[in-house]
Amino acid sequence: MTVRTLDEFTASFAEALASDTLTTVVAKVEARGPATFLTDLTMLENRFQFQRYIRSIRGADAKERCHERPSRASVDALQAGRLRVVDLTQPLSAETPLLPLPPQWANSPAFRLRELSRYDERGPAWYWNAFETGEHTGTHFDAPVHWVSGKDLPDGSVDRIPPSKFIGPPA
Repeated sequence: MTVRTLDEFTASFAEALASDTLTTVVAKVEARGPATFLTDLTMLENRFQFQRYIRSIRGADAKERCHERPSRASVDALQAGRLRVVDLTQPLSAETPLLPLPPQWANSPAFRLRELSRYDERGPAWYWNAFETGEHTGTHFDAPVHWVSGKDLPDGSVDRIPPSKFIGPPA
């Protein structure tokens, strides 16, 4: 389903919840917003609000279903091209937005690309680059240990999260 308004999203979301099939809702939005964004540090809990809302409308078993492995039918549909995956990532550049923190805390460095070699004396058979950026650059994933609420989780770092946790039915 492709939606362009909040009303269309609300209706499509309700339809997807009522369905027994895998559903993808693609929200087409206008790329606009403030030039900078400051985090309200008293509201770190904001990142959990959407998840709690979904669980409240899906019922008590929603938490368990969030961690189910994908069904064989889903994998088959993906391999056969009947399931479309929408990649929402954006390319990194010096213009990629950063999430700035208040000045008293360290901020993410802006994205910087540095050429290491380009089929030349620095590396005659390869072209490669080095880059620097911070964790709050553009589209990114925050592991549970990134937040104080997840600092003591044994499997909360990116290298310890099983890949199966990143695949599942839309909630």
